[in-house]
Amino acid sequence: MSSEHSSPRQGLILYGIRKSSVEPRPIATEILLSLLRCVRAFTASQVADGFLAGNGRQASRLLATLVSQQLLVRTRVPIREIPACEKPLATWIAGADAPNFETLVVTIRDRWQSAPTKVTSIYLAGPAATSVLGYRATGRLKRPLQASHDLGLAGVYLAVRRDRPHLAKFWFGEDVAPKQLGSVPDAIYIDGAGKTSIAFEFCGLYSAKRLRAFHRHCDQRRLRYELW
Repeated sequence: MSSEHSSPRQGLILYGIRKSSVEPRPIATEILLSLLRCVRAFTASQVADGFLAGNGRQASRLLATLVSQQLLVRTRVPIREIPACEKPLATWIAGADAPNFETLVVTIRDRWQSAPTKVTSIYLAGPAATSVLGYRATGRLKRPLQASHDLGLAGVYLAVRRDRPHLAKFWFGEDVAPKQLGSVPDAIYIDGAGKTSIAFEFCGLYSAKRLRAFHRHCDQRRLRYELW
């Protein structure tokens, strides 16, 4: 990978260089690195549950500090409140039969159509985070109308980070993933040999046709995938 991909340890040291009102903590670096490299946004509850063992008060204090330092940007957007994912809807490995996409579409449609819409505060990596960890951050959502999808993918990342932390360490979101794949999935896992080994896709209101196209893309590359 490129030298711009700073390690969490390096990022922590750089974070400590900044004139901060709090002591540098690894958890702050983990949150920033996740937003720069892995996903586009978190809610406060996702930060609390994913990084601070459910401590909402501690999450609020940490997020407020990072916002005040312009390391994070807080914004409010309407989103569909999709329940947190606990496991994939379907998994596939090269040589196996394709999932039943018609059944999957029904499950996905029900999930989205039954989710209430609510204006919610979300947190993005701020411009100051670029100098901290080496990834570029604009402080804006790339596609504001896809905020619900972005937060759904953040939930997938946190589930993988909790249950399979070895995969989360080398998880790259589509904004920073190598472009050799052509059409890049929502996120990929790159193994120790530098090979893309798993594609992760959080399913929006996809048609069976779109899911089949995704399957063909991965099948041609013999790329294992998980649909969430």
